[in-house]
Amino acid sequence: MADKTETNLACGFAGECKAGVRNKSCAKQAETDGYPKIVRLFRSIGDAESVYAWTCLRVMHAKIGSTEENIETAFQNEIKPKKYPKLIKHGSDEEKKSEDEAPGNCPACGTVKSKFRQVE
Repeated sequence: MADKTETNLACGFAGECKAGVRNKSCAKQAETDGYPKIVRLFRSIGDAESVYAWTCLRVMHAKIGSTEENIETAFQNEIKPKKYPKLIKHGSDEEKKSEDEAPGNCPACGTVKSKFRQVE
């Protein structure tokens, strides 16, 4: 497969995954707001985006191994150094808040502090 084609498929895969999650998040909000038909619409769109993502993955010949291989790969991917510490430091430098103190609004989506839930 040509490098450009593989790059385009990888970008397509990432975009479809993000779109799927975004639409499923919109479905959750519509459910909270009491719009059952809109919930079904967003879930359907999210599911379609997931189908497109799987298609990109399949065309890229991404390795999906046995369950044991997949667990090992997932574990190895999780223990690799990630960009998160750098992103957290950058955010901390900007915010200058205590780790124990929640911000007034979520920096990612703007949700107000009163809507936060404690994650344990």
